[in-house]
Amino acid sequence: MTWKRLHILAEGPTEEQFANDVIKPHLYQYAVNSSVQCIVTKRLRQGPDKKGGLTDYRKAREHLVRLMNEHKDTNCFFTTMFDIYHMPSSTEPEKSFPGYAEAMREIKTSHFENGLTILAQKMKEDLQPEVPRVDRLLPYFQLHEFEALIFVDLSYLRFHYPVVCGDLQLERLEQALQSAQGDPEKINHENGPASRIIEQIKTYRKPTGAMIAQDIGLSALREKCHYFNLWLTSLEKL
Repeated sequence: MTWKRLHILAEGPTEEQFANDVIKPHLYQYAVNSSVQCIVTKRLRQGPDKKGGLTDYRKAREHLVRLMNEHKDTNCFFTTMFDIYHMPSSTEPEKSFPGYAEAMREIKTSHFENGLTILAQKMKEDLQPEVPRVDRLLPYFQLHEFEALIFVDLSYLRFHYPVVCGDLQLERLEQALQSAQGDPEKINHENGPASRIIEQIKTYRKPTGAMIAQDIGLSALREKCHYFNLWLTSLEKL
C-alpha cells in the first residue's frame, strides 16, 4: 500500500479545526496522511503571521504556489477549503478568483456543478505556469459557506446553545432550509448560512461550527451535502 500525502489549505480557523479533527483522521483510514494549514494573510517580521479570512485571491495563490513548490513528490497532493459566500468578487479584479464572474453566473442560476468546475479549472490554469504538476491540486469550494454543514442537523445548535436556542429559533432555521429545497448546499448566496444562524442565535461563534459539524458526523454530512461528498470521495481515492 502506497501512502499519499495531502496538504489541506483552509480559509480560516473554523475550516482548519474541522479538517484537523474530522477530515484528517478519516482519510488516514485510506492511507492518506494529511496536514492542514490556514491561509497566511500577512507575514510579520516579529510574532506569528496573521492567518484566516479569504479577502484576496493573491494570498491564496501565493500560499499554494509556495506549498506546491516545497512538496514536488508525485504522491503529494493538495486541496482547499474555501467558501463561495463572500469570495473576493469581480468588483475588485486584482483580488478576484480566476473565472469568478463566469462561475457566479452559473451558481446563481443553480448550475452548481458548472460553477464549481469553472472555479477549479480556472484556478489550476492560473497556477500551472508556476507549480510542478498542477493536476495534484483538487480545489474544493464550499456551497455556500462552512455553516451549511450545520443545517444537516440543526438540533445540535440547541445542544451547544441551550439557553438561547429554542423551538422558535430552530423552526425559523428549518424554514430557511426548506426554502432551499431541504438542501443545505443550496442555502443561497444573498444571505449565507452563518448570517441566518446569527439572526436567530446572536451568541453563535464560528469555532463552535466546527464542533457542531463534528458532532453531526461525516455520514450525515455526506448524505445531505452532495458536493461535500464528491470532494471527500475524491480524496479517499487519491
